[in-house]
Amino acid sequence: PIREMLDNALHGELFQNKEMTIDINHRQVPVLISTSALVNNLNEELGTLVLMSDLTETKKLEEQVRRADKLAIIGELAAGVAHEVRNPLTAITGYLQLLGMDFALDDPRREFTNIISTEVSRLNHLIDQLLYFSRPLPPHFIKTNLNKVLSETLLLLNNPGIRKNVTFITDFCSDLPPVKIDAGQFKQVLINIILNGIQAIENEGSITIKTYKDPDTGYASVDITDTGTGIPPENIPRIFDPFYTSKEKGTGLGLAVADKIMEVHRGYIEVSSEPNEGTCFTIYLPPSLEVSDE
Repeated sequence: PIREMLDNALHGELFQNKEMTIDINHRQVPVLISTSALVNNLNEELGTLVLMSDLTETKKLEEQVRRADKLAIIGELAAGVAHEVRNPLTAITGYLQLLGMDFALDDPRREFTNIISTEVSRLNHLIDQLLYFSRPLPPHFIKTNLNKVLSETLLLLNNPGIRKNVTFITDFCSDLPPVKIDAGQFKQVLINIILNGIQAIENEGSITIKTYKDPDTGYASVDITDTGTGIPPENIPRIFDPFYTSKEKGTGLGLAVADKIMEVHRGYIEVSSEPNEGTCFTIYLPPSLEVSDE
């Protein structure tokens, strides 16, 4: 496309602020291109001037704003639905307990009440996620060593990893800048992402967790890379949308909640994936000096 654009420009087909995507080392890069005639003081045409700007960061910001706007609208709707559902569930739970008191221990109907109770608990968990997604709890920021929080989170996920024959590999940066986070909320982000990675691995595999200081932004960064089935390119823009899931029993709220928490922490998440090769989630957190205690 660059060769074609230059050829057109040299033949007088000039344009301003044209967006296109070019391939650089197998990476699709959005660019903004303008061309104009290059002339000397005698108004003789010497060639063509081409200006190219990398739009990668601009597109990232646009996507973050778009995602935030969508989540704000859905969040208000989710809050209303959650409250309306919780009220009848409370009544169901209460009457179910009274009903169970009338059954003998060996009454087969007890099994039915247990199933109802389990499903009501599942709905309550979904409502908790909806409410958190719509109105996250105010974070309690504390200056924290990110590597320590990651180590504690991996201990919590040890059993799910063992059940799927998944090995955790760590590559922690020793001079990572401190960050101000709510450790409990941030662990939820990590758990949601790493559990997705475990579930994406079909037989056995590995998840690599790497920390480093991003050279462009100075942010403390975490790469979580799995060897799972990967995400089709057309699905990546939707994975943070509420209720979008490719899992049979998924709620589609895990990554939406993670994205909401990162918004509160003034950080963000990026995703890259290759089908049948794996997925990498990158978490960016601003240094502690850039986060207030409010």
